[in-house]
Amino acid sequence: MKSFLSFVAFFLTFSLGAVHADDKSDVQAVIDAIHAASNENNIDKIEQHHSSEATEFNWWGGPLRKRDWEESRDWVKDGGKWKVERGKIEIEIHGTTAIVTGYEKFEVLPPDEGWREGLGRYTWVLCSGKDGDRAWKVVHKHNSRGTFVPAD
Repeated sequence: MKSFLSFVAFFLTFSLGAVHADDKSDVQAVIDAIHAASNENNIDKIEQHHSSEATEFNWWGGPLRKRDWEESRDWVKDGGKWKVERGKIEIEIHGTTAIVTGYEKFEVLPPDEGWREGLGRYTWVLCSGKDGDRAWKVVHKHNSRGTFVPAD
């Protein structure tokens, strides 16, 4: 019995909240889907990969806020567009949390204005198990203007 309990304790220690071999590829798939939807300017597809409580610090230095999807849809309806070139991306998995850091070049066309260009880096936090499912969802985004590091 003592051996059995030792085995159960060992198993639980390493299985609950443990990193699974496919977690990194699952997170990469979510990031790829968000990037593809972003370059299509498809807010609905982007939103499906975010927690309903996702927060962000945006490129323009605004305060921490909950993501306003209707505001984003209205911006696109009014003619807003963007293009993004993705650079280097790193993914770290910590149990049910993933930290994604990356670099990008972007062009933004606000309604009734000219194109704006920029370089920057971002950190996204994704969690598995949010909103009642196992899927990886973005719970926070932090974007900063800065530099660009090309993909490997």
